[in-house]
Amino acid sequence: MDNIWCIELKDLSEFIPGSSEYSPNPQWEKITINGNVKPPALSNHSSVVHKNKMYLFGGSSKESENITMYTLDLQLFRWVEVKAKAENDDPENLPHTRDEHSCILYGDSMIIFGGFSFGQRTNDVYTYNFNTNKWTWMAYEGKVAPCPRAGHSAVIKIDQTSGDCMYIFGGKDDDNNKLNDTWKFNLKTSTWTQI
Repeated sequence: MDNIWCIELKDLSEFIPGSSEYSPNPQWEKITINGNVKPPALSNHSSVVHKNKMYLFGGSSKESENITMYTLDLQLFRWVEVKAKAENDDPENLPHTRDEHSCILYGDSMIIFGGFSFGQRTNDVYTYNFNTNKWTWMAYEGKVAPCPRAGHSAVIKIDQTSGDCMYIFGGKDDDNNKLNDTWKFNLKTSTWTQI
């Protein structure tokens, strides 16, 4: 599918939880997109919202991997292709297209981890800075890191004392085994620790 849907969550007190995901309250609304630019129909992509814009990265269609990053203005409902650059013009700082990765919002950046890249699972970490429009590869320090994976989840925890951390859980490894491990990546020290 290549359309956008919205659900109003401003008053959660009106939400009626039920035994079904098809609870009648709140209601979904299909959004009309303006302009001629739009991403192809995608699956396994990621999106984050930063300053009234939704950023879409990765994913794949029936025919190919999505190599274009897009942003959707959430006031004008218009897509724009993002022509992101590599930090220091170093090609290693540009992530290859991927799907089934995780993506989290962190300040004025989004961080992606893992996923499939050209049919191979990865454990790479990249950040995209919204203000500079640049990607940076985050090399890790030390000898331990989670195995390459896809289909996992990730969250951020702010910690002024020991450093903000990204936590990842689960996913599937190279042999398609489901994983049951939790890791933390300290964004201050660039180190991984298994929890």
